[in-house]
Amino acid sequence: MNELDSAADRFAVGYLAGEDLPMVAAEALARGHDTPALVELACLHRTDTRDAPALFRTALSYICIIADNEATWSAREVEVRLRRVKKDAAAVLAGEGVYVEQVSRMASELYHLAVTPEAGSPDLADLATDFDGFSWGLDDNYWDPDVLRDSIHEGCRTLLAGPPWTQLKDVPVAPPPPTPPKDVPVALPPPTPSRWWQKLFRSST
Repeated sequence: MNELDSAADRFAVGYLAGEDLPMVAAEALARGHDTPALVELACLHRTDTRDAPALFRTALSYICIIADNEATWSAREVEVRLRRVKKDAAAVLAGEGVYVEQVSRMASELYHLAVTPEAGSPDLADLATDFDGFSWGLDDNYWDPDVLRDSIHEGCRTLLAGPPWTQLKDVPVAPPPPTPPKDVPVALPPPTPSRWWQKLFRSST
């Protein structure tokens, strides 16, 4: 069953095309998962796999891996992408794997999550933007490498701690101060926290 679970994960995020599914079904049949939908799917020719996705979803539903409806598959996609991005985030913080590839992969997964309503948090859009910038920055020697590394690590820690995906989420907003009388000097507000890319720009000038 683990192989079909893995296939369901890859199918949910678009990593299994229709022409790949007959072989997945044939391997499942060889392992004893004998269902009508799997048999029909395994018999499809690679040049005619229009019905393959529907048969695959039916087969997985029949053996109770995942229900065959759009809401369940959308939730599965979110689950898989979050699992992948958190795995890469943990590896980056541990200094394991290929750093540039991990950040690029995280940027791609976060982009998909940011445009998926089922992800349930608009904060992921901010993280997607940040990691897209991180990925770009790693290919550009213009940025300060220490600031970039610290910013990437901060983003990874935010991912692993969420949801919520930002500590600023749900913080009450203070009411605006009263308008001072005319001719009274107005104190300047404190500086706002900088985004990672503003720190990088200052470090490089």
